[in-house]
Order: sequence, then structure tokens, then C-alpha cells
Amino acid sequence: MSEIRGNKGFESPSQKDLDDYLRQSRKSITQMKDGRPPIIFKPKKALPTKFLGIMLLVVVSSSLMLVGSFINFDSPRNNNNTDTTTTVTTTKLTTTTTTTTQVETTLPIDIEKDITTSIPLVEAFINTMIASNHSLINPIVINGTINRSQTISDLELFDLVWILSQFDENSEWWNLGRSLIFEKYLLWNKTSLLTENLRTQLLALRSMITYSNDNILLESDALESYQNLTKQLWENVCSAHDNVTGTFNPDNGTILHTNDQILFSQVLAKTAGHPTLFNFSITTEKAILLLNTIYTLTESTDGLPESFDTNLTRVSDVYYSHHQAAMILALDKFSSFLGSLAIINTLTNRLNNFLMNIFLQQDWSIAFTYNQTSHNLSSKIVLNDQLLFIRTNILQNKRNFADYTLSILKLNFEAENSSYFTSSADNQTQFLTDHVHLLLSFEEFLILETTITTYTDTEATSTEYPTGAAGFAWEFTIILTVLVFISYRRRKIEE
Repeated sequence: MSEIRGNKGFESPSQKDLDDYLRQSRKSITQMKDGRPPIIFKPKKALPTKFLGIMLLVVVSSSLMLVGSFINFDSPRNNNNTDTTTTVTTTKLTTTTTTTTQVETTLPIDIEKDITTSIPLVEAFINTMIASNHSLINPIVINGTINRSQTISDLELFDLVWILSQFDENSEWWNLGRSLIFEKYLLWNKTSLLTENLRTQLLALRSMITYSNDNILLESDALESYQNLTKQLWENVCSAHDNVTGTFNPDNGTILHTNDQILFSQVLAKTAGHPTLFNFSITTEKAILLLNTIYTLTESTDGLPESFDTNLTRVSDVYYSHHQAAMILALDKFSSFLGSLAIINTLTNRLNNFLMNIFLQQDWSIAFTYNQTSHNLSSKIVLNDQLLFIRTNILQNKRNFADYTLSILKLNFEAENSSYFTSSADNQTQFLTDHVHLLLSFEEFLILETTITTYTDTEATSTEYPTGAAGFAWEFTIILTVLVFISYRRRKIEE
């Protein structure tokens, strides 16, 4: 007897396999007698090598698909890093620049439910300061008490109407702002505004045109008075406009203030809604000139200073966070007015980077001012600054930044009765305009949440295949499954 080769020798087939072999042999002999070729068959192995290879490929491809899915998983921490934009700063600022990825917090990432609960409480607070017939408005609460003898001033009214006009069209608050202008306070008939300083006239003009031509609630005679006053305010404001730099100089001095340019930007953007009152080509020219000036001012620092020279050669060392945020919001309105321009996108990125890298603190609050000379942030934390920062993040779909800042806002500014203090250092004062602005940011955040949720649901129900590594693994798995099926069918046919 010859020696057994290999480690285990020859494995005897099972009784079932022997019966199958005999059956196939008889069938093969019958075919040969009929002049047909014999059936070619091989003894079955316990686990074919080919099958093992296919199974191994299936396992590998499935693993790739899982890894790809984990890579694409949008965790809160990854969202936070995704929100961060690449920043280029000058050498002068690098000593104090901190990137937003370094900001850490233990605050909860989702406060949507908390905001939904807070909105009715803030609305109730606002309604206690505005009479039901809207004829009496109290602007301030001190130590929890409304001073009923103190009523809203014209300047406060201008700001209030401006904020109300930014709510969803035809909503309760949007309608309130329109009613205050055209029905309760009759701003369209206050010719005394023409004797005010140009800065006040600019604020009045902003309120007068904040509602578009189609939304004005005036009869023919009143509408004519409105148009005449608006045109006169615009002529007066234009008298302080520089045709070279596009800036607004109400004091006719050599020093210009950034806040005036922001107000002027807001007015220019709103002129598009009143084609019968403003010449589009003229307002467009003024807007482009102003954008070019802002571009020059922000070339070296990315941020807007508090003030600057008329010749743009010297700028202030002090920067305010609310200037950066308010200008970002104004630039968005310019996009609606002028279309998508490269200079608008560049300026938005610059101001956003400056805001994030200079003013954003470790606890997600926004500092009030920054002194470039001393490289110091002020210790002052103001409610309105936080709200403007939140709204810029909502505008740019940076959900996590808005979420974290809303959390720190509620932690630092919220009073026991769900009203909000004006400053983190002032636990006595609350302003009406702050609360209306707060309500606006709450509602904009919830709209962003709805948009993100809808987008996520659409992705989840999409019939498109995954992309990247996950998509490749998915397609590879389908191919291998087909190959296994073909191999199985071929074996069955041969049998």
C-alpha cells in the first residue's frame, strides 16, 4: 500500500453523496448510449475555496460600507468643526487670534424645546409693555417694574419698527410694525422730522421704507404725504453722501463713524422695494461705492473699526462686535438688492472671520469691544451683541454656533420671570427693543431647525445611493451578490 499523502489523507464521501454519484453515473451512461456527451461532475468538497473567497470579499465590502458611514456621520463635534471657516489674519492680530475650534462648552447642543417654551413667555413680556390698542408703549423695565409714565421716544420707535419689519411677512409682529408706522404714530405725516439732525432723519427714513411699496396701508391723500416726506428725507440724507467713497457723513467732519455707514447700507438695500420713490441706478451706484470703501477698510484687519478718516488713511484702534455682525446682516440685504457679487461674499467672509476669531470667547459669548493697540477684549457682555451674533450664524446655517450662543445667552441674561437683562453685569434693566430682537432670533432659529430637519428627512428617504467609500462598497456588494447567484445557478444547471 502506498503512503498516505497530506496530513489527513483521503476523506470518504457521505452516503448521500455516494447515492448522488451513482444517480449521475447512470444518467451519464444513458446519455452516452443515446450519442450524447457524458455528464462531467466532480466530488463535492465540504467548503469550496471559491465560495470562501467570495464570502471574504462580501465581508470586506460590507466593512468598507460601515466605515464610510461612520466617516460621513455628522456628530455634534464634527458639526462644530465644519462650521469653522478658514481664517487669514495679519501679523498684528496673531498675538490674540484664537480659532473657533478651540472653544469648548459643556452646554447641551439642542435647546429647541427650551426655546419653544420660552417664546410665549417673551411674547407675554412684550405685550405688557405695549398697550392692546398699540397707542401706548413703555420702553424699559427697571427692577421688575414698568415705568408707565415713560413712553417710547422717536429713536426707540424707529428701532422697534425696524426689528418688527424683519419678522415673517404678515405675521403678528410684522403687522404690528406696519401698524405703528402708518396707523398709530403716523410717521408719514411728521414733517417735524425734517428739522432733526441728519442721523435721526436717516433712522426715520429707514423706518419709513422698511415696508415695501406693496405693503403700505395708506389712502391716496395720505400716500402722497408719505411719498413727499420720504423724498425730502432722502434728499437731505443724500446731501451728506460722499460721491467718491460712498460714505455717509452727517456731521460734515473728517472722521466718519461705522455705525452711520451700516445704517446707510440698510437704507440703500430697502430702496429696492420702492421703485417709485428711488432711482435704482443711483442707489446702486451709491451701494457699490460704499462696498468698495468697506473693502478698503477691512483689507488689513478683516474687521470694521469704530471710526475712520474721510481719506481712509487712518482707522480707529477700537472695534465693536455689533458693527461686524450688523454689517454681515446688511450685506445679506445687499445681495437681495444687487444680486450675488464677489465683493459681497469677500466682505462677509472677512467680517465673519474677524468676529469669530477676535470676539468669540471660550464660553461662546461675544465680547463688546476689542482694542487692537492693547490687544484686549472688554469684559462687557451685552445682550444685543449676542443676538446679532446668533442671527449671523443662523443666516449662514451655522446651527451649532447659534445653538451654543443661545444657551450661553439664556444662562447669562435670563431673569426669573423669563425676561432678559440688558447686560450680564446689569441685573436690573430690561429693554423692550431687546426682547423684540430676542424673539426674532428665537423664531429665526426655529426656522433654521425646521429647514435642517426637512433636509435631513429628505436625505433619509432619498433613493440615491450613498457617495464616497460607502457608495463604492454598496455597489461592490451588489456585484458580488450577482456573481454568487450566477455561480449557484450554474451548479444547479450542471446537476
